[in-house]
Amino acid sequence: MEGVHSPPFPFPHSPMYSVIAFIWISSFVHQMAVAFESSAVIDGACYGFAIWKNPTTGVAYGIFYFVAAYVIVLAICIFCYGKILLAIRRQARVMAGHSAAGSSTAQTQSNQIQFNVIKTMILVCAFYATAYLPLDIYFLLMNLNPNLKLSFLDSVYYCVVFISFLYTLRQA
Repeated sequence: MEGVHSPPFPFPHSPMYSVIAFIWISSFVHQMAVAFESSAVIDGACYGFAIWKNPTTGVAYGIFYFVAAYVIVLAICIFCYGKILLAIRRQARVMAGHSAAGSSTAQTQSNQIQFNVIKTMILVCAFYATAYLPLDIYFLLMNLNPNLKLSFLDSVYYCVVFISFLYTLRQA
């Protein structure tokens, strides 16, 4: 008996696979480049991502990382939710034009959907901003001023990492 099997993913030759591969490979290359530039072994102890060979490079990377990992991610989140909200409002106007003049059920449902999207947008963005800000500020301070004696071994670091993991756990 011959059977027709669907592919495991809807689009087996989709450019999405190329995007995923690019993200994984570029992330690996980026982390390795930073690790080699900012790591050292001192008295038998390895200090990874903590000691920059050139302090200016550390400052530049700290600013880059803060902008790329916090500001841009938050801006993309807000932008995408804004586009979703605009699409919902546009669809609500179309539906309101098609409904009967006396029907307020469609309008009430449309308002409820808009409210839920706005609430979700605010919660997701606020949770991200709140959970990741301490970690990104800690990392930024660690790179901007090496004299602060901040390291990845401080208990403060583990506390801010725990807070950021709570966000990830909440989203799962």
